[in-house]
Amino acid sequence: SQLVNFMSIRTWDNPGSWSTNYSALAVSNDNGENWAVYPGSLRQPSGGNENFQMGAFLKPGPGDPYLYSFGTPNGRSGAAFMSRVNPAQAPDLSKYEYWNGSNWAPGNPGAAVPVIPGPVGEMSAQYNTYLKQYLALYCNGANDVVARTAPAPQGPWGPEQVLVTSNEIPGGIYAPYLHPWSTGKELYYN
Repeated sequence: SQLVNFMSIRTWDNPGSWSTNYSALAVSNDNGENWAVYPGSLRQPSGGNENFQMGAFLKPGPGDPYLYSFGTPNGRSGAAFMSRVNPAQAPDLSKYEYWNGSNWAPGNPGAAVPVIPGPVGEMSAQYNTYLKQYLALYCNGANDVVARTAPAPQGPWGPEQVLVTSNEIPGGIYAPYLHPWSTGKELYYN
């Protein structure tokens, strides 16, 4: 099955910022033809869940049983936070654990601390088999595509490495999503 994190937009505010009603999870068991929302997965933008209104799933590296999810607040200027869950329990928000800077705190999104400082816009992440590191791509405050690497999903994340500047792409850059089959030495993203 396929799992997607989505958000419900309440208002479009200044460029690069918006407000949400909630974020939630939807699942498809027929290769994306039909989707159903898990009702218990709605995250209202409060109580710590304001930092998980946009999500980027991360499949773990070898031997890791969890599904990880980066969360960011509404817009393109917030930091990235981290949660994890047993993949079979992904629809149940009470089963999530949140990285508090030293440990995984069960069931408390308000305990999460930033793992990547903002601004983080439209991120994606994966385990890179060539680097044997976790890799995150996103647009920074200058709207450049940047990468960071880390030995574990919660970090510590290294410094930004600029891949493409916004000046190199007429009209700007948006959402550098890693292709799910991209691995090894060659990196593919859109």
